[in-house]
Amino acid sequence: MVVASAHRTRADLCPGVLRPFPAEDGAIIRLRLPGGELPIPLLTELLQIALSGAGFLQVTNRGNLQVRGLPDPLPDHVADAVAATGLVPSPTHERVRNILMSPLSGLHPRNTPDGPDAHADVRPIVAEFDALLRAEPALAQLPGRFLVAIDDGRGDMLAEPFDMAYRAVGPNSGEVRLASGRGFTVPAAGAAAALIEVAKAFQQVRTDLAPAPWHIRELDADLPGLPWADLSPARPGPRVTPGRIGPHVIAGLPLARITPANLATLEWITDRVILTGRRSIVVPDAADHVDDLREAGFAVTPESGWARVSACTGAPGCGRATVSTEVAARDLVTAIDAGRLTLTGSVHLVACERHCGVSGDEHHIVLTDDSSDVLAALLP
Repeated sequence: MVVASAHRTRADLCPGVLRPFPAEDGAIIRLRLPGGELPIPLLTELLQIALSGAGFLQVTNRGNLQVRGLPDPLPDHVADAVAATGLVPSPTHERVRNILMSPLSGLHPRNTPDGPDAHADVRPIVAEFDALLRAEPALAQLPGRFLVAIDDGRGDMLAEPFDMAYRAVGPNSGEVRLASGRGFTVPAAGAAAALIEVAKAFQQVRTDLAPAPWHIRELDADLPGLPWADLSPARPGPRVTPGRIGPHVIAGLPLARITPANLATLEWITDRVILTGRRSIVVPDAADHVDDLREAGFAVTPESGWARVSACTGAPGCGRATVSTEVAARDLVTAIDAGRLTLTGSVHLVACERHCGVSGDEHHIVLTDDSSDVLAALLP
């Protein structure tokens, strides 16, 4: 068995809480939140911590939260404040708890009125897998980019860049899937344990390879000891987009940020939110508060500019960037919301060839000079 990433020379630099990443604007810490649910009191605590840095929280493409612009080196009191939230239940495993879930699982059966139905509430599987993951010492060495997706049958997780996924095919059964289409069927009651066995097999294999792979897809053969077979193709279902869905609201986050102003509105509307991997949050039972969420700065329709435009950090926060992607993104959103520009898909602006933050279905534009480049390219 060989690994197809022999060109890789750098280590995995994904930040955690105990291992911040030193960016141009200060330290970045990242909190893994399996399944994405976050009570509002904990969101308040995290925003208080963020006030000593950039002043906002960012939601990542893997449904995690990060705080940037913190003092570097990170003061002990900041790490202690994060630990006090209880959101880091295992210091050894904090970076490997990347678990995306169908964000409406257990709340609403479809992501769109005509989308496929969910087959099961997979929140218990997420919780069980996370507990089993933290109980396996060897799995603390998984790469910080290793991604697990738990799909309740509606298919919204199948287009994510997962290493392994569980897809419900009925209320009591499902499939463990790899991106290659290989996998095997399992009862729902054994899904979490089966995923752990796949992760353990990958970790065992990668320890003998140099360079060690970050992803299962980098291997040229099946992981040993598991009943692999070619599964029937599974079509990805629609992902969540800003707007009402049943009694709930998908609220898009401008530049993937949650700000104190956002929080002030959320505090009196709901007691919790669910983070998605789409720069948005689910606000449960908030359909009567769409106007309030819009006034607080959230994107609440799929046509909104901030539902169409996103950006990497850019300058001056990133040392690799020379362009302010934020300025360019705001110019684009202004043009969209004023009716001067219509986008049929999503656009992600990046400031260098690393393309940070790009999702697989997004058009991305590399900015090389200033915001006029992107406006000239997109405006009629």
